Amino acid sequence: MNYIESKKGDRSFKHELVSLSIDEVNGIIYWPDPGTSKEIRIIKNNGRWAINENNNIFNANIMAIDNLIATLASLSPERVAATDKSRWNEFQVDDSTGIRVQLLDGSRVLSDLMIGKFSYKPQQGANPYQQ
Repeated sequence: MNYIESKKGDRSFKHELVSLSIDEVNGIIYWPDPGTSKEIRIIKNNGRWAINENNNIFNANIMAIDNLIATLASLSPERVAATDKSRWNEFQVDDSTGIRVQLLDGSRVLSDLMIGKFSYKPQQGANPYQQ
């Protein structure tokens, strides 16, 4: 029955990548350079967001951070590109090529995402600028 239903468009993978309440999140750790241990911490303290990079503290735009969390929380997969770890490098979602983002509640990790390849290739002969 599952095989027949899957042919009708049912998904065999999660419908949500991140399942959390936006209000739970009070910290974000972001590794912008894949394959390195350099991290940027974004911490919420007394209702204000601050960015800590290399022990330098900067005030963060509250709306930008809230939008980031809302965007991550609303991510939903469209299809499975690879289920085998040997193909992760091809889609740039392994430790050396993917961008890692963790959403935290204190020291508890609410979500741990590896964000990979974003590329768009128009169909051959298609004009991407034509509407």
